[in-house]
Amino acid sequence: MLTLHVTGGGRWKAALCSVGDCLCLLGGGESGTYVRGAAKVVAGRASIDLPEHFGMVTEQVGLTVQLTPRGKWLQLFIAELTTQRLTVHEEEGRDGEFDYLVQGFRRNGKHQVIRERSARADRLTAS
Repeated sequence: MLTLHVTGGGRWKAALCSVGDCLCLLGGGESGTYVRGAAKVVAGRASIDLPEHFGMVTEQVGLTVQLTPRGKWLQLFIAELTTQRLTVHEEEGRDGEFDYLVQGFRRNGKHQVIRERSARADRLTAS
């Protein structure tokens, strides 16, 4: 577990997990998970298999996605979203590239840490 102290006061939550050889950290007001990447729509369709580890630690309810077209305007929308798969369609059936960010809630919120800032942490960040 890791607790982050930031300037500006209040509380800060951090979720820490180990995936393979990397250490993943997502901080914010909730215990969340994410996966991101790049893909292509061909004839207006893209189907992306999400990593197994994402489905293992993420609730099915509360998933959100951000889609960012690359190089040209695309009318992208989410046709299907689970913790295992993201299916994206383009309204006019065009080809193109895009980036995606899928976010969710961590199962049971077990990796959530909340701690008030201490006076010592305030002194350390001020110096």
